[in-house]
Amino acid sequence: MDLQCDAGAIDVRPASPSGPPAGPFYAEGCDQLWRYVSPPRGKTEGNDVKGIIVRQASFDLSCSADQLEFTPLNADTFGVKGCDKQASYLLVCPVGGCKAVQNTQAQ
Repeated sequence: MDLQCDAGAIDVRPASPSGPPAGPFYAEGCDQLWRYVSPPRGKTEGNDVKGIIVRQASFDLSCSADQLEFTPLNADTFGVKGCDKQASYLLVCPVGGCKAVQNTQAQ
């Protein structure tokens, strides 16, 4: 699935604010956040960042996904709050996909 919504509502930015324009980038809008990589000779691939983080946080915080509040903190770090708990997550994207790694103890 790719980011679907009105093109005027999508914000695109490099994954690393100080990095070159090539490489990974984020597309955000319409309550979605996707991370894309466009290799020089390959097909552009995207990952549903918000979905990956919220699924992991729902398990870690013992809280249903619809009760979670998702907040980008910096380039690849995201905060999640819900059910009187909160945690931060680092998005790790080796070749082949992305995963969420809890960066703090759930509080």
